[in-house]
Amino acid sequence: HPTMSPSQVLGDATYEEIATTIAFSRPESGDRKKVYRGITALTGMCVGDIGSVISLYEDILARAGGKYPISDAIQTEAFQDFCSRHLYLLDRRGGDLKNVAKSFAEAAHELLVQSAKKHGRKRLRQYASIYVRVTAGNFEEQMKRLRELVDAGVFVFTGGAPRTKTRDSNPTQQFKLTYRKIYGLVNFIGLSERDRFELSGKDLEDWLGKPAEGKDILMRNLSTEDESDDAPSGADSPGPTGAHQSARRPPRPKATNLELPLQRRTAKGESDANDTASDPLKNVHLLLPRCSEVGIESVALEAIDTLVLGLGFEDRTLASAERTLAAVRPRKVLAIAYDEPGKAREIFAALERSGIPYEVVTYRAMREGRKLPILGRSLIDVTGLAKPAIFKFVRSALRDSGKAFVAYTAAEKYYPLDADLNRVLSADATENHHELLLSLKDVLMGEQGPYRLVPLLPVESDGTRMRSLCAFSSSKHERLLHLVETRDYDQMDVMIDNVSTSRSRIAEIAAEVAVREYQNASISKCPYQDAAAIVEALARRYETWFIRDGLNFEIGLTGNKIQAVAAAILSSVIHINQAWYVSPAEFDKLRFTTGVGITKILSIETHDKGDVR
Repeated sequence: HPTMSPSQVLGDATYEEIATTIAFSRPESGDRKKVYRGITALTGMCVGDIGSVISLYEDILARAGGKYPISDAIQTEAFQDFCSRHLYLLDRRGGDLKNVAKSFAEAAHELLVQSAKKHGRKRLRQYASIYVRVTAGNFEEQMKRLRELVDAGVFVFTGGAPRTKTRDSNPTQQFKLTYRKIYGLVNFIGLSERDRFELSGKDLEDWLGKPAEGKDILMRNLSTEDESDDAPSGADSPGPTGAHQSARRPPRPKATNLELPLQRRTAKGESDANDTASDPLKNVHLLLPRCSEVGIESVALEAIDTLVLGLGFEDRTLASAERTLAAVRPRKVLAIAYDEPGKAREIFAALERSGIPYEVVTYRAMREGRKLPILGRSLIDVTGLAKPAIFKFVRSALRDSGKAFVAYTAAEKYYPLDADLNRVLSADATENHHELLLSLKDVLMGEQGPYRLVPLLPVESDGTRMRSLCAFSSSKHERLLHLVETRDYDQMDVMIDNVSTSRSRIAEIAAEVAVREYQNASISKCPYQDAAAIVEALARRYETWFIRDGLNFEIGLTGNKIQAVAAAILSSVIHINQAWYVSPAEFDKLRFTTGVGITKILSIETHDKGDVR
């Protein structure tokens, strides 16, 4: 190998540059003779077949004859020849495997060119996978055919193992198959894994049984898909139904469809000429609520209409309630009661001494959708609230009044204890992360499974669309692992604390295990008690995945209470598709938290009061 790095040997070109060259050049153009080049193109070829990609790289080096960097024309020639050899070997296997590979590439190429004609450079479609649902016809024959395509290497399973799900009481098998791009280069396909076809019912049966018609089957009803570009893409958007699900990609959201633009209006009702809605990538950060820590004396100067308290069982719940009642005098107190009485008697006594009128709402009633009876400006003490209540109260308060305060009292000790976590970490000599997490079952975690997913927003988006997840990892790792094992995601980011402790090390290991089965997953670090920093980090992911790439955006409340507050803050000004709470079967109230720490107050305010939709 030459002394320079592979990226210096090959140079680079982005997926977008490659797709643009293909889409806007004629078939006989010289530009197509040097389109596939660069380290990004080479790595983009890898779909579960690193050996083939290494062989391609060796072939490119051999053709260079020692002249570096290697020209685009030599690289493209190597790419094309490599594709031709693989198609030849596929044809040698007999059957119609080559037709399947070729028809997919032809459809992907034509859709790329069509998207350029319709949308220009704004939205080039690059199809690289198929989402299939076996719902009708000969089940065994379709499964056999799918296995044959995977065994032959035309497609690979991605996003984990196939699993059975139930819709409308009818069991279905659904898989995501990613196309091995090695077979599509002679047809000039894009290399980004940005779009996917969707097949079910008769369409899937026809595609598997009639390979010669594969291109036409994949491209059926494209007019419906094109029209969907101008349709709202939020949780209410209708998904494909029946047999007509081919080539349906999630429509890319437009700024006008988001709950983002808080447009300033002139006296005549016209939009301000400087309205930030024209640039959706700037909207999110410009419109994020202001979030800062303030002293409790600052809240005492405010006119608080509603104080929300949770009647939890932790020591800090009672202490936090007493501290807030001593500092502020709201018009009304709303107390959330759980099945476990907790500190209810002591908190009620404190309320009686204060003389402030209060109302009790059960946590069960709130979870079942009862309208939250909060009025005006609120102070929400999240110390004794479960995360679903935190999410709903903070979100509702900001959307209704544009400003809210959040009180949070820390505990002295948290389970699992640091000493127990240190023992597990020091005993881990094998560095086998799965075994280490299993060993934590013997550590008192303060909760027990089995776990179940609880959606916190009213309508879940179409489950067949590409979707992304931002979640949080903690030492109570089972919640995160249950979420990622239960649902499939096309993009994922798991946040961990940026400070190194035994707890953060366990959280990091759990995050590594959670993302291991996902091709497009990352782990990021963010101060786990800094609500403003967490909101900023979530907003950056939202800009990339929801606004730019058109993926559904979901948040997993798998971390602490401040992270749940941050998720609620973001959801108060933008549209997220779903927020998931992972509920354990039971809590161990004797080993949850003990003792009382400091109380801090967050002041949260949207930029335009009363204009948050």
